Amino acid sequence: MVPTRSVLQMLQARRFENLREWTHGVDTALFAFSPVARTYEPLGALRRPVSLFVGRVSYEKNIGAFLDLKVPGSKVVCGVGPVEAALKRKYPDVHWVGLLDRPTRRACMPPPTCSSSPASPIPSGW
Repeated sequence: MVPTRSVLQMLQARRFENLREWTHGVDTALFAFSPVARTYEPLGALRRPVSLFVGRVSYEKNIGAFLDLKVPGSKVVCGVGPVEAALKRKYPDVHWVGLLDRPTRRACMPPPTCSSSPASPIPSGW
């Protein structure tokens, strides 16, 4: 697995075999730009701006740093994990949508103003 098409081509030129492109970016075919905010019916109309976290709801993701931010608008968490129940109790104003398949995830994302990836650089347990 290689991260980009250019790396794939470079390795193929050096005669590497059985390579597959596996990008870590946004699937622009699925998550295309929309100039108009969409409404995901289960969430209703969200106050803007929308801050979004997508990922496993676990200690090492440091999601508490995201949820503690004092920002206007709405916060949405898309994911499940071992600290989900505790965080739901602590942050009742956050919109929790759980684990969604890709098309449903796209539908629930009202193009966010901010998306978050607050993982701590220090592994848990250190």
